[in-house]
Amino acid sequence: MEALYTIARVAFVGGSLIPLGCHNLFEGARVGCVLLHGPHVGAMGQAAAVLAATHPPVATTIHSAEEMSAVVGKCLANAETDLGARSSAAKDAVAKLETGVLRRVWARLGGPLALPSLSTALEDGRRAET
Repeated sequence: MEALYTIARVAFVGGSLIPLGCHNLFEGARVGCVLLHGPHVGAMGQAAAVLAATHPPVATTIHSAEEMSAVVGKCLANAETDLGARSSAAKDAVAKLETGVLRRVWARLGGPLALPSLSTALEDGRRAET
């Protein structure tokens, strides 16, 4: 899916118009795609909230075809400025969300597995790349 999002400027994320649960919002946002989704986001609730709170918003909840048409029309009417700003906001938001997830997982596993601090591990990884 991520490959398809790279060629799309705006995409509707399925599974969200009915209470089935939303597909992965990170895939599109990671590559800077503006996302539309229905009201049923399920496990993607936190991600949807963070992406909707960016300025300008990366993700927008829609409830009808008419609303979807209006939002897409607005995005495309000012494509160069609106989509560019939303694309940058999407990439920044995903980077922050993913860093937060990594820090939480590292904190839970670090003690039992005797891992170094996350900052130490990241620095070691950077040194290994050079």
